[in-house]
Amino acid sequence: MEEDKRGRDLAQAVTIPEISLRLQYVREAKGLSLREAEAATRVPVHYLRLLEGRGDSRLLSDILDLVPFLRTYALFLGLDPEETIAQFVQSVHTKEDALSELSAPPSTPQSTVRPMLLLISLASVVLIAVLWLIRKS
Repeated sequence: MEEDKRGRDLAQAVTIPEISLRLQYVREAKGLSLREAEAATRVPVHYLRLLEGRGDSRLLSDILDLVPFLRTYALFLGLDPEETIAQFVQSVHTKEDALSELSAPPSTPQSTVRPMLLLISLASVVLIAVLWLIRKS
Protein backbone atom coordinates (compact mmCIF):
# COMPACT_ATOMS: atom_id res chain seq x y z
CA MET A 1 0.00 0.00 0.00
CA GLU A 2 2.75 2.42 0.95
CA GLU A 3 4.73 1.45 -2.18
CA ASP A 4 1.71 2.34 -4.35
CA LYS A 5 1.52 5.78 -2.72
CA ARG A 6 5.25 6.26 -3.14
CA GLY A 7 5.03 5.25 -6.82
CA ARG A 8 2.24 7.79 -7.41
CA ASP A 9 4.28 10.48 -5.69
CA LEU A 10 7.28 9.68 -7.89
CA ALA A 11 5.15 9.69 -11.02
CA GLN A 12 3.72 13.09 -10.12
CA ALA A 13 7.21 14.45 -9.51
CA VAL A 14 8.20 13.76 -13.12
CA THR A 15 6.32 15.89 -15.63
CA ILE A 16 5.08 14.89 -19.07
CA PRO A 17 7.91 15.40 -21.54
CA GLU A 18 7.62 18.26 -24.00
CA ILE A 19 7.70 15.82 -26.91
CA SER A 20 4.49 14.12 -25.69
CA LEU A 21 2.71 17.44 -25.50
CA ARG A 22 3.92 18.37 -28.98
CA LEU A 23 2.63 15.11 -30.47
CA GLN A 24 -0.78 15.65 -28.95
CA TYR A 25 -0.86 19.31 -30.00
CA VAL A 26 0.07 18.58 -33.63
CA ARG A 27 -2.51 15.76 -33.87
CA GLU A 28 -5.25 17.94 -32.40
CA ALA A 29 -4.24 20.89 -34.62
CA LYS A 30 -4.81 18.63 -37.62
CA GLY A 31 -8.26 17.82 -36.22
CA LEU A 32 -7.48 14.11 -35.82
CA SER A 33 -8.69 11.77 -33.13
CA LEU A 34 -6.52 8.99 -31.74
CA ARG A 35 -8.72 6.47 -33.58
CA GLU A 36 -8.10 8.25 -36.89
CA ALA A 37 -4.36 8.30 -36.19
CA GLU A 38 -4.51 4.60 -35.35
CA ALA A 39 -6.28 3.83 -38.63
CA ALA A 40 -3.77 5.81 -40.68
CA THR A 41 -0.59 4.62 -38.95
CA ARG A 42 -1.66 1.15 -37.78
CA VAL A 43 -0.17 2.03 -34.40
CA PRO A 44 -2.56 0.83 -31.67
CA VAL A 45 -4.31 3.58 -29.68
CA HIS A 46 -2.80 2.47 -26.38
CA TYR A 47 0.69 3.10 -27.81
CA LEU A 48 -0.38 6.47 -29.19
CA ARG A 49 -1.68 7.39 -25.73
CA LEU A 50 1.66 6.38 -24.22
CA LEU A 51 3.50 8.51 -26.77
CA GLU A 52 1.28 11.45 -25.88
CA GLY A 53 2.04 10.94 -22.19
CA ARG A 54 -1.37 9.63 -21.18
CA GLY A 55 -0.91 5.88 -20.90
CA ASP A 56 0.43 3.51 -18.28
CA SER A 57 4.04 2.81 -19.24
CA ARG A 58 4.25 0.04 -16.64
CA LEU A 59 2.57 -2.18 -19.24
CA LEU A 60 5.73 -2.06 -21.36
CA SER A 61 8.89 -4.01 -20.64
CA ASP A 62 10.87 -0.93 -21.71
CA ILE A 63 9.59 2.51 -22.65
CA LEU A 64 12.09 2.58 -25.52
CA ASP A 65 10.02 -0.16 -27.18
CA LEU A 66 7.86 2.76 -28.36
CA VAL A 67 10.57 4.18 -30.65
CA PRO A 68 9.41 2.36 -33.84
CA PHE A 69 5.84 3.54 -33.19
CA LEU A 70 7.13 7.05 -32.53
CA ARG A 71 8.94 7.10 -35.88
CA THR A 72 5.73 6.14 -37.70
CA TYR A 73 3.63 8.60 -35.70
CA ALA A 74 6.09 11.48 -36.22
CA LEU A 75 6.14 10.89 -39.99
CA PHE A 76 2.35 10.77 -40.04
CA LEU A 77 2.14 14.07 -38.16
CA GLY A 78 4.71 15.71 -40.42
CA LEU A 79 7.41 15.97 -37.77
CA ASP A 80 11.08 15.17 -38.25
CA PRO A 81 11.30 11.58 -36.98
CA GLU A 82 15.02 11.72 -36.09
CA GLU A 83 14.63 14.89 -34.04
CA THR A 84 11.47 13.60 -32.39
CA ILE A 85 13.08 10.28 -31.44
CA ALA A 86 16.18 12.05 -30.09
CA GLN A 87 14.02 14.27 -27.88
CA PHE A 88 11.97 11.29 -26.73
CA VAL A 89 15.04 9.24 -25.81
CA GLN A 90 16.54 12.23 -23.99
CA SER A 91 13.32 12.76 -22.01
CA VAL A 92 13.22 9.05 -21.10
CA HIS A 93 16.78 9.19 -19.78
CA THR A 94 16.03 12.40 -17.87
CA LYS A 95 12.92 10.82 -16.37
CA GLU A 96 14.82 7.68 -15.36
CA ASP A 97 17.50 9.80 -13.71
CA ALA A 98 14.88 11.79 -11.83
CA LEU A 99 13.05 8.64 -10.72
CA SER A 100 16.23 6.96 -9.54
CA GLU A 101 17.14 10.05 -7.52
CA LEU A 102 13.66 10.28 -6.02
CA SER A 103 13.29 6.58 -5.29
CA ALA A 104 16.75 6.04 -3.79
CA PRO A 105 16.42 5.40 -0.08
CA PRO A 106 18.04 8.03 2.08
CA SER A 107 21.52 6.89 2.89
CA THR A 108 22.49 6.44 6.50
CA PRO A 109 25.83 8.01 7.23
CA GLN A 110 28.53 5.52 8.13
CA SER A 111 29.28 7.53 11.26
CA THR A 112 25.95 6.43 12.80
CA VAL A 113 25.94 2.83 11.53
CA ARG A 114 29.22 1.69 13.08
CA PRO A 115 28.51 2.93 16.62
CA MET A 116 25.07 1.32 16.43
CA LEU A 117 26.57 -2.05 15.39
CA LEU A 118 29.13 -1.73 18.17
CA LEU A 119 26.40 -1.01 20.71
CA ILE A 120 24.32 -3.99 19.55
CA SER A 121 27.37 -6.27 19.72
CA LEU A 122 28.25 -5.04 23.20
CA ALA A 123 24.66 -5.50 24.41
CA SER A 124 24.66 -9.06 23.01
CA VAL A 125 27.89 -9.91 24.84
CA VAL A 126 26.55 -8.48 28.11
CA LEU A 127 23.27 -10.38 27.71
CA ILE A 128 25.09 -13.66 27.05
CA ALA A 129 27.34 -13.07 30.07
CA VAL A 130 24.35 -12.32 32.34
CA LEU A 131 22.49 -15.41 31.10
CA TRP A 132 25.61 -17.54 31.63
CA LEU A 133 26.01 -16.23 35.20
CA ILE A 134 22.33 -16.84 36.00
CA ARG A 135 22.46 -20.33 34.61
CA LYS A 136 25.68 -21.14 36.49
CA SER A 137 24.16 -20.08 39.83
